Amino acid sequence: YDLLKGGLPLAKAMELTYKQTENLQFKEIIKGIKEEILKGSSFSSALSKYPHVFNPLYVGLVKAGESGGMLEVSMERIAHYQEKEQDLVNKIKTAMAYPAAMMVIGAGTVAFLLVVVIPRFSVIFQDVEQLLPLPTRILIFLSNLLKNWWWLYIPGGVFLTVWFKRY
Repeated sequence: YDLLKGGLPLAKAMELTYKQTENLQFKEIIKGIKEEILKGSSFSSALSKYPHVFNPLYVGLVKAGESGGMLEVSMERIAHYQEKEQDLVNKIKTAMAYPAAMMVIGAGTVAFLLVVVIPRFSVIFQDVEQLLPLPTRILIFLSNLLKNWWWLYIPGGVFLTVWFKRY
């Protein structure tokens, strides 16, 4: 946006952006866009060849800017929209930090109770020759499950983390 606002032609702005980009995948995309522009394609049609990278909303704004001769204004709107979107994402991440920490602390507390406290009580319950209440039997079962099969929770935790980040 700043390069266009400064009066540089689009192809030159793309060349400078290519040189400054460190991400190799994005660098190749910029190179492809620049080549499309040099072949005579419009900027919006070059962007639309990469739908996995460029939001259709952005492509539409660029196309509208090209049609009206106000590409700089469209690019400024996109930049402003992205800044607001990033601010919102940061606010959401900040707001989710406390509940996530409480979940980890709560899970740690429950795991401690199931691994350390419940087994000590289950020794006492073994001496009782009566059928224990269902909630007590469930707690003892969960305690044994966590103590004896703890290694299954590691790949499960990794799977859940990857799944959560992806979706």
